[in-house]
Amino acid sequence: MNLSFFKVPVHIHSSFWFFLLFFSFDPSFSIIEIFLLGIVLMISFLIHEYGHALGVAFFGAKPEINLQAFFGYVTCQDGKVTKKQDCLAILSGMVSTLALIICSHYCLKENFFNLEYLSIFLYYMLKLNTLWLITNMAPLEPLDGGRLLVNFLTNKMGEKKGVRVSRSIGNISAIIGASYFLSHGHYFFGTLFLFLGFNNLQKIDSLQKKNHHLFQGEV
Repeated sequence: MNLSFFKVPVHIHSSFWFFLLFFSFDPSFSIIEIFLLGIVLMISFLIHEYGHALGVAFFGAKPEINLQAFFGYVTCQDGKVTKKQDCLAILSGMVSTLALIICSHYCLKENFFNLEYLSIFLYYMLKLNTLWLITNMAPLEPLDGGRLLVNFLTNKMGEKKGVRVSRSIGNISAIIGASYFLSHGHYFFGTLFLFLGFNNLQKIDSLQKKNHHLFQGEV
């Protein structure tokens, strides 16, 4: 599915809809509550990635938003960004999530909308985006914290060593994050950490095999 969000192209993969259905459904929720939770997830992902897209566009590139299961990402069709510019674009996405948290908290606190389901919507928006912001700061790729860590370490240590160290840190983050969220009943975020941790292990294994083959070729 393709659409445009404030002049930025958005590509929604089919896996994203299955993801929304799976993580919005709860037998204890009413149909309306499930629907509201799905809308909150959709808006939260879209606004967060739009923040990244604005950061990229600021530096002259033409961004496109991609939404798929578990996370989204921004690609550039025209133009390139430096590591420093990429870091600023990453932070702009985190700021957009923070803005959702602040707006939701303020509306709930001031009770602007004395409507039951709108209050539920704002509560979901506040809680999920708060958890998402904390999660997204974890030093585990492709989360924003992980991307910032890779940019920092590769700049300080060089490409190979920086990537290797960042992925080792990512493994530790995945274990801690999954253990914490699953033990506290936040199954969405716990599953996310498990998924990203497994993906990180695959990348490490691939990197080790690549280095092994390179070493054999040099002998």
